[in-house]
Formats: sequence, C-alpha cells, structure tokens
Amino acid sequence: MKTNRIVALLLACLPACLAAQDGAKVQIYGFAMMDAGYNANQIHPDWYDVIRTTKLPSFKNEFGPNGNTFFSARQSRLGVKGFIPTELGELRTIFEFEMFGTGVDA
Repeated sequence: MKTNRIVALLLACLPACLAAQDGAKVQIYGFAMMDAGYNANQIHPDWYDVIRTTKLPSFKNEFGPNGNTFFSARQSRLGVKGFIPTELGELRTIFEFEMFGTGVDA
C-alpha cells in the first residue's frame, strides 16, 4: 500500500514538474476495466478472479465455503509519457503500470 501512495504522489507531481520546463509536454493515458463474476465453488483467494486450475482446492472447504461474488479492476492500466526538450534533442520518458500483478508482484 505504501508503494501505491508513493506512485500516486509522483504521478500527481509530474505535470507540475514538467510545466516548469519550457516546451515540455505530458501525456496521461490508460484504461479502466472492471470484471465481475460469481464463483459457485471454492477457489484460492489470491486467484479468485483468474480461475487458475492449479489453484483449485485440494480438499473440501480448503478456501472457505462455496459461492462468492467478486468485482475486480486488476486489468486496468495507467501511464504517463513526458516530452522534455533539451540541447541534445527531446528527452522522452515513460512510466506505466498495470494493476494485475504476477510472481512476487501478485
């Protein structure tokens, strides 16, 4: 959660920082996507909205009772592109992230 707050703060400050540069531009882009579903049976709580067959329960009530409704925005993405003129040419920066984590970011 602390990382999310730092990222949000940096994104909020970026347009003001770029505006201080003469001729600098910033482009904010992305998309929001929400999934909704109902799991009639049990599924691992970390993978409830992905339906990975390797995360199905091995025994009865391993992950709690059957039946839960979920809403998720994990497939949403946000990005910021910066274009800053320099003596050597235009400096282009890209910062992009999505909310669907895998591996250690899950």
